[in-house]
Amino acid sequence: MAIFKIQPKRAEDGRIGAWKAVDSVARTPKVELVSDTADLSQIPAEVSAVIGATSVTPLAAGVDVRAAEAGDGALLWMAGETLLQGDAERLRQQLKHPHVRWFVPIHFPCVPELDLVGLAPRVIGAAAREDKIDLELHIQAGAGSAEFTAFLAANPEPWARLLLVLHQGVSRPTDAIVELRGLLPAVAHQPVLQALILRNLAVLLMRLEHWEPAEEVLREATRLFPSDAEFRFLLGWLRIERGRPSEAVPELLRAGQFPEYPSIGSGGQQSYRAGLLLGKVAESIGNYEMAVSLYTHGLSSVPAYEPSVRAFLNAPHGLEEMNTHQYVLCQLVRKEPRYLDLVLEKLIAQRRFAIARRLLTSIDLAEAVREDWLQRIGTTEALYLPRERKPGERAGVVLTSLFFTHQSYSRPARELANAILQAPDMDGRIESWRLWTDRAELFPYSDLLKEGMSRHPARLDLTIRHYWPYQFERPPAGKLVWMAPCEYGAVSVEWIEGMEKNVDEVWVPSEFVRSVYVRGGVSPEKVVTIPLGFNPAVFTPEGPSWRPPGCKSFVFLFLSSLVTRKAPDVLVEAYNLAFSPDDDVTLLIHDSGWKNYTRGCSMIGQLAEFAENPNNPHLLIHGNSIDDQQIAGLYRGCDAFVLPYRAEGFGFPILESLACGKPVIAPSLGPAVEICPPDCGYFVPAEVATVPPEEQWLERLSGEFTWFEYDVEDLAAIMRHVYEHRDEAAARGRKGAESVLKTHNWARIAGLHLDRMRHVIHH
Repeated sequence: MAIFKIQPKRAEDGRIGAWKAVDSVARTPKVELVSDTADLSQIPAEVSAVIGATSVTPLAAGVDVRAAEAGDGALLWMAGETLLQGDAERLRQQLKHPHVRWFVPIHFPCVPELDLVGLAPRVIGAAAREDKIDLELHIQAGAGSAEFTAFLAANPEPWARLLLVLHQGVSRPTDAIVELRGLLPAVAHQPVLQALILRNLAVLLMRLEHWEPAEEVLREATRLFPSDAEFRFLLGWLRIERGRPSEAVPELLRAGQFPEYPSIGSGGQQSYRAGLLLGKVAESIGNYEMAVSLYTHGLSSVPAYEPSVRAFLNAPHGLEEMNTHQYVLCQLVRKEPRYLDLVLEKLIAQRRFAIARRLLTSIDLAEAVREDWLQRIGTTEALYLPRERKPGERAGVVLTSLFFTHQSYSRPARELANAILQAPDMDGRIESWRLWTDRAELFPYSDLLKEGMSRHPARLDLTIRHYWPYQFERPPAGKLVWMAPCEYGAVSVEWIEGMEKNVDEVWVPSEFVRSVYVRGGVSPEKVVTIPLGFNPAVFTPEGPSWRPPGCKSFVFLFLSSLVTRKAPDVLVEAYNLAFSPDDDVTLLIHDSGWKNYTRGCSMIGQLAEFAENPNNPHLLIHGNSIDDQQIAGLYRGCDAFVLPYRAEGFGFPILESLACGKPVIAPSLGPAVEICPPDCGYFVPAEVATVPPEEQWLERLSGEFTWFEYDVEDLAAIMRHVYEHRDEAAARGRKGAESVLKTHNWARIAGLHLDRMRHVIHH
């Protein structure tokens, strides 16, 4: 009877191993290769080469696998078996332990990404008297021969009985369940095999979709083996399959908390395989940043975990992430050339032609294959190189921005993309600069936008960039337009120089921004003011409204990121001056920056402290991600909108709240006065002031770094006035909705952008 010993270690990637590898033996070991095939071509070349095998000892029912008879030991390998994890050199290392019979996990396919797993001795030392398990190696079983079946049937050891049941269980799962239950008493004193039987029993029950019995088995297994990561992993898998991802996450996270416990099963249940499941859960809620990070565990495993590789490549990477991950992908292909096609397709789709070429020239590859790929790269790249326009040919336009996020920054990007992709005289493509922050189906035009990301225009006439940080290198062909808002009274000299040298036009959303660039040194004829807009089908006074539970009868809404330039601190100070805890009023702060790059400089802590003090007027903080329809409903559900910015380039929430019929409170300087007519809102008298040194984050400025300041008492007085004159405020809001519908609806604004695109392309 085998009494298994497992000596775990934590590998660099968190996986469990049985022992630390020692230096290679200096000579090729003398090893007896035992197999059910005499054909060495059916043994992986890496396996036969590492042990120097030139002949095979036939596997037969009477072969004793408890000790090798001669030489350095024996290696058992069946026809069709392949390495799932680890490398063949590890087999060679095992031969340095002549007193050990090494067992490794053997996998039999059962359900997608969930195998049946047994144990079998594969390296038998010349003087073997001790059994150990090596968890760094996992072997995928072959089809199984009559010789292999007879060998298992004749072997009285429990591991062989288990392996025989699993081998037959692939085609007879119901019978295998009965036989596994019958095996349990025989291994009562062998916890390793007991755990394996329970594990495989649960997997077979899940294959038959007997979910409740499977979960009962797993709950019992976690009671018997509370630190076994495999059972936590399987519980997570089951709950995801049953549509209960929120219940799966704690189990999958718990699986990673037992790194020192020897867990036999799926392999990677504490790292890359659990990471794949957690990544899928993250994708289901739109957290692609976390998903991609979790998938990378599978790229670094040995060998790489193919489902993780595919999930990683299918994720909606932005151009910025491809810059970051290009080295990971190149290392993956150099390590495992079988992923070459997948990686090259991704690089070509992302227009990373230079990276694709470098990869092709840095790996061993058949010359015909290399030339075929180079030709495909060249054909696609040629679409983006200068060439003469053919009569009647549509203009090629590429728009790079953020499309699938809930930031106000993304709403104009979606509207412009929709206009470009549907314009009959334009051959459009859109590119995401960063990973999406939510699922595409939650956004308008999602099907069209996803289709636009897969297009390659027949030519390139115009590139429009609308993202941060600014990068001013010229495109390979055509004109370059930067949609470049700025919020302060001066900008970086490097921006000015880049715009002057490489950009054909700079489109800005307000005259305030235009004055900053022109004053800084950009040629006036290059800077064109085109306002942004709103979708009147979404942002309208008509429609459902809502507010978070706990709001009082009158609600002021602040919807923006909680950074200094948006002035939430000034707002709260003014609110505290204007109201008391007894007033029937709520200041509702919706933090729109909690999931983006502003979260690192958020003032949420100060605001939460104010909200918790019962001696202050009522303040409620709302930070959940909400879509466009929900944002519009929130505007409609409140009574007035207030955005007392210190610095602003356009002010989407001002426009959108007006479109929903709500009066606006904003500074008297900057873009607010360009959006909101004087009789549709309330303006706080403001003046230009120097930005304090601790807030100055740019160097080599084009002028004095300024923003707006105003008296907090003036803001408090206006808020009190709006609260006490609700009918007047509501009337101004209604008038504002009528005004911006004429001036800023996207049907009009998109037309202005398309006309300007045509002007730039043809002049």
